[in-house]
Amino acid sequence: MASPCTGAMNLRVFEKNSLLVAMALFIAFGLLLLLSTGGEISSITSDIDMYNHYVVSRFPDLVSESAKSIENSSARIEYFDQTGWTPSPFYSIIFLSPIWLFSSDLLLWAVGMAIGMTTIFVAHFLLERHFDFLSKSTKGLIIILFSLNFNFVIDSVGVSTMSVAALFVMGAFAVRNRFLRALFFVGAAMTRSNFLIALVALFMVGAFISFKGKRYLIMECLPAVAVSILFYKLYYSTYPGGGLNYLLFASYQGLDYAVPFSRQLISSVYGVEDSDALNFNMGPRDALKLLFRWDSLSYIFNLSVLKLSVSLGFIHEKLFKTDYGFYLAKIWRTLYFVCLALPGTYSAIALSWLSRLSALERMLYGWALTYLLLNSLLIGDPRYLMGVYLILLVALFRLCALLYSIQGSKA
Repeated sequence: MASPCTGAMNLRVFEKNSLLVAMALFIAFGLLLLLSTGGEISSITSDIDMYNHYVVSRFPDLVSESAKSIENSSARIEYFDQTGWTPSPFYSIIFLSPIWLFSSDLLLWAVGMAIGMTTIFVAHFLLERHFDFLSKSTKGLIIILFSLNFNFVIDSVGVSTMSVAALFVMGAFAVRNRFLRALFFVGAAMTRSNFLIALVALFMVGAFISFKGKRYLIMECLPAVAVSILFYKLYYSTYPGGGLNYLLFASYQGLDYAVPFSRQLISSVYGVEDSDALNFNMGPRDALKLLFRWDSLSYIFNLSVLKLSVSLGFIHEKLFKTDYGFYLAKIWRTLYFVCLALPGTYSAIALSWLSRLSALERMLYGWALTYLLLNSLLIGDPRYLMGVYLILLVALFRLCALLYSIQGSKA
């Protein structure tokens, strides 16, 4: 039998090497993805088609043959041109340069690996700096579990917009310099349209919870607010329907069984036949009409709950489909949802109302939950959990530790 001294030594070894274990796991998964896709890393996320099209259509004489081949093979290109859908040039030009400039999937993979490993390192740094209430071993376990999120691996290696934006946001909270923090927030605003939702969620929660440094944080977010509004005007508003139509949008999220009800609702409320929610132009007045009918309220509420479950990792119909025959990933995703993401969400709900915690900690849980809820009103995608699920993991282990301490005091 191992002595207590040996057990303590093993625990210290685990605490010291947990970051290396997380990095090693990510590298292993990254290599597996590279092999399973035959080196075609640009095929594993849906971002490449749209954002690559921006560069190819505007700089046809500068782009590589690889970028042109993606352009010619995509069935969505004609749709982009017809709708005038214009993506952010910041991400397209900088982060997709391995494809459009160097014609190298291997270089894209290297960039994705760098994004993923940097994100893991930043997550570890944030745990060490801001979460003193967690033990060293708990932090070690959290960083390993953080690296095991399937969509974190996929989106990081595939250099998705969400992986880039999440790294910007996490980096903002890791640096002490206020100018750098504001700059990182601006980078996130130029990368993802739903970063504006994260800002709205932050201001909403901040209005009810006062915490140290709130005024400075708001000031550091103001440049990102301005950039978000500007980019919405120039780029994000070109998305089909204008944005509010996503309240009724169910397609491409593993929720195709809900699409007929969306079409039926558009027909009964607005008198428009056979209209897909993606292309339905909905203004503020149109959206208000949905508030005065029980059938539309019921649909939006239940669809939002389904989208929330998708964001947390339960992907419904997509659980039974795979492009590469990697069905183990479907089991992996579901187990992560059942054992970590969903319990972490419930834990964050409970902790955000617990007065014994610091205001900053409650604000953190409240912000994560508000962001997820607001985002799920529009669209559900596991990539939207990027970065945020670190907070959910912290909440889960924080609640477990509190319950254990309460039980111990009673004993």
